[in-house]
Amino acid sequence: MGLSGPDVGALFAEGARHRWVGGRISRLDVVRVGDLVVPSGRLVVRDPADWVQDDAEETEPFTVVARPGVWRISLSVVHWDESPDQRVPPPIRRPTAVKAELGDAEVRSWELGLTAGEQAPEDDADGLPGFGVDTGLGCLLDPSDLGFLRRLQRDDLERLDSILDAVGPDGAEIITDPELVGGLLIFACGMGDGVYPAWIGRDAEGRPVSVVIDLELLSHSLGAAV
Repeated sequence: MGLSGPDVGALFAEGARHRWVGGRISRLDVVRVGDLVVPSGRLVVRDPADWVQDDAEETEPFTVVARPGVWRISLSVVHWDESPDQRVPPPIRRPTAVKAELGDAEVRSWELGLTAGEQAPEDDADGLPGFGVDTGLGCLLDPSDLGFLRRLQRDDLERLDSILDAVGPDGAEIITDPELVGGLLIFACGMGDGVYPAWIGRDAEGRPVSVVIDLELLSHSLGAAV
């Protein structure tokens, strides 16, 4: 059967409406977050509060390497005008996907983002490898900036907490700091804790030009609403 790959068109269909359990209808909003500098062309996706090991710069980046540059970051957000819980006032907004784009080339193929030692399964039924989340948050960064996270975890937890709390109302924020080589994208995971796959898109010449992180919230809807 093979891997089906991400349905990027559906994940980022601005204004699309979906049905949910309980009769609620959602709207999909695509939010332009900003630009993320990736000086090395390598990318890491991880839980920003998970402890950074000493060898993380070698073991955590995707094996696929893009050219150094600036990635445009977009966020796909599921928006409900009604809340299923009286204790939670509407509207409710939860991210369902993150997209990073390098340049304007069209993506012609998708592959799983894999780190050293990982292998793609033969088909969807085998389960997809991904990054683990235990704090409801993920981040995207250049591996040279993993040391920044490690220093905060070791020496300044209060500052780390303030960075994690900076996630905006739409669920994502790009952090810049004099200590960062590039930047740090922090994003909320709409489904909370779990394991989420990242997909790398290549253009017609085989160059990596896009990364999509599927936070899997939209896959729990009951389908498109007419």
